[in-house]
Amino acid sequence: MHFSLSSIDKKQKEISENSIREPLLLYVGSHDFRENLPDRMLHSHEDIVEFVCFLDGKGKCIVGEHQYTVCKGDLVIYNANMMHLDNFGLLYFCGATNIHLPDLPANTMIPPGTSPVLHLGPQESAITGLLSSMHDIAFLDSKNAGESCQLLFRVFFNQLLNLISGLKEFSDNSAISDSQKKRGREIQRYVDEHITDKLSLSEIAEHFQLSTFYVSRIFKSAAGCTLNEYQTRQRIGHAQNLLLTTSLPLSEVAVKSGYGNQGYFSKQFTKLVGITPLHYRKQFRGKTVER
Repeated sequence: MHFSLSSIDKKQKEISENSIREPLLLYVGSHDFRENLPDRMLHSHEDIVEFVCFLDGKGKCIVGEHQYTVCKGDLVIYNANMMHLDNFGLLYFCGATNIHLPDLPANTMIPPGTSPVLHLGPQESAITGLLSSMHDIAFLDSKNAGESCQLLFRVFFNQLLNLISGLKEFSDNSAISDSQKKRGREIQRYVDEHITDKLSLSEIAEHFQLSTFYVSRIFKSAAGCTLNEYQTRQRIGHAQNLLLTTSLPLSEVAVKSGYGNQGYFSKQFTKLVGITPLHYRKQFRGKTVER
């Protein structure tokens, strides 16, 4: 399930960020992948930091070019515009914007080179309790539900700030050389920046002045899949995000996800996710709670 606490558009967000300097909660929800929910694809959130807390299960989270083993009692923080994926267990999640921490870009909580996974330990009960309360209040038909959730989120956010100092640097033990890793990540970032473009392997190779064979090899090492698979998963992941967080018609979702043909987009979405885009939106978007 997904429950949006606000439908703030870009203009409203700019007004909010100029008027106050505190984090703004945008949505809260839950997923139970133990019930065979359709998989989500790689996706990111523009100008939004997402927090995901695992109440049950164990599996792998993809964050950028890294994978992390996560289990019950862990919380993962995804910086704004960071590609990520988590498709297991029972989890709560929420997203916020207007986050400003010293020496970090806006809407960034995890410094470069550090793990985004927080092992909650003794704080697990308190953190999950706050998320549970925000989640439950989202069901209320009260005009104050959004405000109440915002107050709870501020407590939640302050608790996380106390835990961030315990984050550890990520260690990458893959077999390829450091220079190949670096170049592979550069290529992956370039693909991320042009994910809605029809970017071919030969065009990428030409841009970096490398052979197509070399680009294919180091990209797969960095991303864990072929270029075509990566582009498809990211585009569908972006579409899933738009279906859950906006009211855009399907034709616009297709265009904004890099598909000029709505029919082809629907076919690709259904093939990868298992249900049609409209069914996905109706089943998982949930309800909106106004501020």
